[in-house]
Amino acid sequence: MSGTSWNLNNLGGLNVRSIVNGDQIGNQYNYSQKQNLIEAASEIQKLLDNLSQKYPVTTDAQKQVIAAEFKKEVDQKPELRARIIAALQSGGAETLKQLCNHPAAEIAIAAYEGWRNPQ
Repeated sequence: MSGTSWNLNNLGGLNVRSIVNGDQIGNQYNYSQKQNLIEAASEIQKLLDNLSQKYPVTTDAQKQVIAAEFKKEVDQKPELRARIIAALQSGGAETLKQLCNHPAAEIAIAAYEGWRNPQ
């Protein structure tokens, strides 16, 4: 077992390292960022689905109305707003748009830039 070390002090999981020709090789997997991104996408999806019951989403103008209503709803929920912004910062807007299966998701998520850089 020479050349292999086990670090069992890491409470988040098992950290395995192997030494190959003097180089140290290791992997770190951060599952919490992925989970936060998925949870934020789920919350966005749920909110957009609820708004779609009140407002149609067939035209671009209607999608903009839903995006505006989405922003109003999220502005009233600071914790949700913070989670969405954190998820967008860690995973990116394009990833979040792909995770949301809603016609107005792209426009609603684009509002993130306004939240991050208010004028």
